[in-house]
Amino acid sequence: MAYVEKYLAAADTMWEEKGTQRASTALEYIFPKYLVSQELIDRVEATLIERNLAVPGENVLITMAVPVGAGMQTNVLKIHQIQH
Repeated sequence: MAYVEKYLAAADTMWEEKGTQRASTALEYIFPKYLVSQELIDRVEATLIERNLAVPGENVLITMAVPVGAGMQTNVLKIHQIQH
């Protein structure tokens, strides 16, 4: 999960440094797609809560391409309720 921690650290400042369009594109392409697991979702939830971007009970939208790692474009949208 070391890559995930690096990704989350980079995401923390990328919006201010790169602007909305560039940050959105960069973060989408460097997201650890091959590591999608419940552990990753839990870590992202914790980060959202730590940064006051979400609270338990709120819904967030998760986008992904399935099958994971197949190089496909987004084809799944999931409404996910923050649990932790």
